[in-house]
Amino acid sequence: WGMPDFGYWSWPGEFMGEYSRLRHEIIENEPPWDQKKSLAVWRGATRTNALRKVLVEKTQGKPWADVVEIDWSNRESLDKQAITIPEHCNYKFVIHTEGLSFTSVQTVIVCLLKCYLGHSYSGRGKYLFNCQSVSIVHKPEWIEPHTHLFIASGPEQNIVSVQRDFSDLEASMKDLLDNPQKAEQIAINSAKT
Repeated sequence: WGMPDFGYWSWPGEFMGEYSRLRHEIIENEPPWDQKKSLAVWRGATRTNALRKVLVEKTQGKPWADVVEIDWSNRESLDKQAITIPEHCNYKFVIHTEGLSFTSVQTVIVCLLKCYLGHSYSGRGKYLFNCQSVSIVHKPEWIEPHTHLFIASGPEQNIVSVQRDFSDLEASMKDLLDNPQKAEQIAINSAKT
């Protein structure tokens, strides 16, 4: 049956929070475009989806990336490497990835168990798209309530779409860094959407 996304009302943990409160915090504290870090940021667990491991591998050592795997069960890892959703807005580029990957009935069952234990889809998108940053989104396999709003080209472009294996991520980042006015317009369109 259809069920609304609980993340619009509440989200446990110190790095997320209630949607309208986070929107307000982003509006109040987001720096202007020219004061943001010119890096692509991502934080998250890689065990929930193999494509996240690929993202970490593809960005390792790149001067344009601030991509870090987080071990959510390790408090030291959280204290050193995790950032809040509003802190993501301090970056010009935010990477959104799907959470779980379903490839069979067995993985769906595993997902249901993981979801019960607190590991599920990536709910960060609805938050990140509030930043006046460029959202870099791999081609989605799953839809969310806001997925239909993605515009990957043209004058209203509000995301940068990359391949699921991130094979074109570096070229996309080079294009964005070489064309700062284009990047800023995408970020403006994203926040407006």
